[in-house]
Amino acid sequence: MHKNTEICGHLSFICMMINEMLLFLKKSEGNNEENENISQFEEKKEEFPKLDDTLTKEFWFKQRKNIDITNMANIMAYTVNTLFLEEKWQILISLVRNFSNITLHYYSNNLLPFLIHAQNIKLLQCKSKTDAKKAELDKRIEEYKKWEVY
Repeated sequence: MHKNTEICGHLSFICMMINEMLLFLKKSEGNNEENENISQFEEKKEEFPKLDDTLTKEFWFKQRKNIDITNMANIMAYTVNTLFLEEKWQILISLVRNFSNITLHYYSNNLLPFLIHAQNIKLLQCKSKTDAKKAELDKRIEEYKKWEVY
């Protein structure tokens, strides 16, 4: 796969729609507690999604025979690999978090290593930007002190 191709954007859009569809199907299950969590998720849609830390042994999608979650997970995994190669960390993090939360971490063993790696890279990028800004500010303070002495 080559970098900077259009397929990354198309796959990301497909996965966002898969997440939306799964969220809708999960919401239609009729579980009131889950509906409250989903409505809170929908209200905070503009925020960066957080990884849910609740684990369960009952998966809502296993009860629905008309959903082939395995194919959706395969599409998600392929997209995550593509985003990984394209170094689209922000989108990768968002998609994995949403998919993991919606599927109640059923596929987390496969997707979380990519999420962790992307978060580590984003952390290093932020640290380097912060260090560069600190160095710039230190230089400006030093120039100000020289100016102040004159």
